[in-house]
Amino acid sequence: MNAEARRLQILEAGHALFLEQGFMVTTIEEIAKRVKIARTTVYEYFNSKDDILMALIEQVILEHPKDLPEGDTKSKLVYLIQSSLDQFQEHKIIYRIYFEEFFVLEQRTAAYFRNWQNHKQAQVYEIIRQGIASDCFSRKWGYMDIGFAYQALLEYKMRNLLRTGQVVDTGYEAIYMADLLWLGIGK
Repeated sequence: MNAEARRLQILEAGHALFLEQGFMVTTIEEIAKRVKIARTTVYEYFNSKDDILMALIEQVILEHPKDLPEGDTKSKLVYLIQSSLDQFQEHKIIYRIYFEEFFVLEQRTAAYFRNWQNHKQAQVYEIIRQGIASDCFSRKWGYMDIGFAYQALLEYKMRNLLRTGQVVDTGYEAIYMADLLWLGIGK
């Protein structure tokens, strides 16, 4: 088996075990057993299970839109909400670890998560700044207040979906959430 195929096997085993029993209780030994290789072989590809998690996060990061979408402020927010919900539904385990195990992660893994989330939040803030400049939002709200409301709505929805295990129509949910945001702080 070539090195890339073995690396993917280890990632898949880590992903499956993180999903089944959680990140913190999963061990490198269990990942190795799942792949049917020696524990030391895992270390040829990854230095720790945190490195496995960061490689899984990297896959999610690469899927997130890099550029701001075209259109008006509301349609841009709908697009980002939908892309976030699509990502969430595709990679629930990454989000479960982020929401439930974040505070017990190694410092560098937590920083990796934070950087990923900060990049996404920067896109939201840019759209909101553009919306304020084009008079879409009430001027009594600052961009950070609007960004907080956006993030609170999105995280509430994701946490609820994790709790219930529900799968949703992300397009519909994105429009609904943008409408809620707009009713609260739009013009």
